[in-house]
Amino acid sequence: MKHRFPTSIAKLCNLETLIVNPDKFRSIFNTSFLPPKIWKTTRLRHLLFMRSYLPHPTDALMGRNIVPLENLQTLGNVINFRWTKEVLDMMPNLKKLVISYEHDGRTKWTSYCFDNFVYLHQLEILKCFFFAKSYLKYQDPLPVKFAFPQKLKRLTLSGCKISWKNMTVVGSLSNLIVLKLKFHALEGPVWETNDGSFVD
Repeated sequence: MKHRFPTSIAKLCNLETLIVNPDKFRSIFNTSFLPPKIWKTTRLRHLLFMRSYLPHPTDALMGRNIVPLENLQTLGNVINFRWTKEVLDMMPNLKKLVISYEHDGRTKWTSYCFDNFVYLHQLEILKCFFFAKSYLKYQDPLPVKFAFPQKLKRLTLSGCKISWKNMTVVGSLSNLIVLKLKFHALEGPVWETNDGSFVD
């Protein structure tokens, strides 16, 4: 089932929470498509979906001046979203983020700018899920290095097949309380941590 929100959603100037997760239709095919003007709802605090496609702010508003969503604290679950500088400027106070990526065999992983996560300075919870399209073999390991913000407390990874050596950044997260490594999150037999990692 697809949910397409009208552009008139921007007229809900006092909207703070939008949740689209109807239990009776719970399915991976339950997808929401948000209009560009969602970036105009400046009082938003929480955006929660089963799956959603969120337009990029620069692409969506064609370079017009837009006000950052300074109140936005929770965003999930958005699909194949690019974490460019424009996005980071739009979400300065994001605390919880749930994201998914579906590999199509054509898009370069680097275009999603995963290393920019480090600039989400208020982020405390991050969940990343990676999937291959059904007509592809399971994707190759991601040829990128993640960078995480220091305030991160909970981290979940699934399907990214990151090399253990590229996970050394986790050892420097002094506030990390929970680390969940799910289906094919890492690749390799042993995690050899560096000196100085996981200091009390």
